[in-house]
Amino acid sequence: RKRDADVLRKEANLNAQITDTEMKALRSQMNPHFIFNSLNSIRHYTAQNNIKLADDYLVRFSLLMRQVFENSDHKKVSLADDLHALELYMQIEAARLDNKFSYQIQVDETIDVENTMIPPLLLQPFVENSIWHGITPKEGNGIIKINISRQSEMICCVVEDNGVGIKKDIAKQKEKEEKEYRPSGIGITRTRIDLLNRAQKSKASLYMYPLNEGTRVEINLPLELTF
Repeated sequence: RKRDADVLRKEANLNAQITDTEMKALRSQMNPHFIFNSLNSIRHYTAQNNIKLADDYLVRFSLLMRQVFENSDHKKVSLADDLHALELYMQIEAARLDNKFSYQIQVDETIDVENTMIPPLLLQPFVENSIWHGITPKEGNGIIKINISRQSEMICCVVEDNGVGIKKDIAKQKEKEEKEYRPSGIGITRTRIDLLNRAQKSKASLYMYPLNEGTRVEINLPLELTF
């Protein structure tokens, strides 16, 4: 009985950690700065009497808010839903930055995006990092490439940019977080992957590589289908 009670206690603690980390992931993605800046952009377009841009921006922002909060209710969502939310996010940020960057999303033909399940909001922190720490400081425009492929019983998700690189920015961000006691989206994602491995006894992984120009992030997840 004592052994069974210990197992139940450990499972309850793990589930509590997972829930807490998922809420941190949601707060990390929909941080006050992003919401404020988005609404401020809508106000700016309206003040310029550019009704079409204001309307397009507002539609994308509304769709993203709904998608994010719907996805946050689930431990796993379809790859299609998660990529849709990610694309809306990139469209909003590209519009706000006067199209300083473009993006490409490529998914292997062997992957059924509607029935492949992944944890929600997993790639967004790395896309955000590419935009603000890689491409924004870069002279000229940049590009973000997202590639999803299948390798045996794993799904490989890659986010790659041609920005200035993030080594120095990561060090600055870490120092800022230590002062504010606020974990970054990347740190939260590392914790989520660790908890995923503990809960499912899987071998999910996260790697970040500096490139000659830019950064490459690779996330490997266990293949999980709805059927």
